[in-house]
Amino acid sequence: MASIHANQHGYLRIAFYYQGVRCQEGTRLKDTPANRRLLQRKCEQIEREIALGTFDYAKHFPNGTKRHLFLGLGPQKLLFKDFAQAWLQEKQPFLRPYTFYDYSSLMRVHLLPFFGDYPLEAIDDGLIKRFVGHLQMLAANGHKIGPRRINYCLLRLQDLFRTAYDRGVIPLNPMKRVKLLREGKPPIDPLSFEEVGIFLKTVREDFRSYFLVAFFTGMRPDEQIALKWPQVDFR
Repeated sequence: MASIHANQHGYLRIAFYYQGVRCQEGTRLKDTPANRRLLQRKCEQIEREIALGTFDYAKHFPNGTKRHLFLGLGPQKLLFKDFAQAWLQEKQPFLRPYTFYDYSSLMRVHLLPFFGDYPLEAIDDGLIKRFVGHLQMLAANGHKIGPRRINYCLLRLQDLFRTAYDRGVIPLNPMKRVKLLREGKPPIDPLSFEEVGIFLKTVREDFRSYFLVAFFTGMRPDEQIALKWPQVDFR
């Protein structure tokens, strides 16, 4: 873990491990709270890049005392599968269990098999469009995946590549040039009032109240099922 220390002259330096080597690099910054906050952000960036395999020693410390040890060891090519799995773990605390399960399933079934072994920065809009064509071909062969599900995949890719771009992991965001598919509206054929009356007369008695409320309030099933008695205003 990267840390900050002051030398005997009151200047700050950064210490961290890279490739099993303990590295200490000095700065020209005096030991002040503001400079410590500045270097703390740099430490976090170094840790993140080391974890992602994108750390370039010479870029951060062009005159560093340990720079010669890592010449020719530029940043490793970060694969999509490695970044995607880290991204998914970061998302988990902010997702409901079912949503996280859906993200994980999407990653396992569609995204990793197609993009997994590509270097993240090598993925461009052309490859993503070929991915869309691949999913459309699956749909044509009878798989249950339509425009809405394909757009769901693309929205996850938007989030993933935006995160990579914002962190400086990739120079360009390929999703900027990829549009969502047009989703056709499903046909709507609701019951008539006469059909509703017939249904309510014939439905099981223990379900009648549920469907009576459903028909005449327009509530969604999940909203109605989650409703608690204290939330009902009988007036």
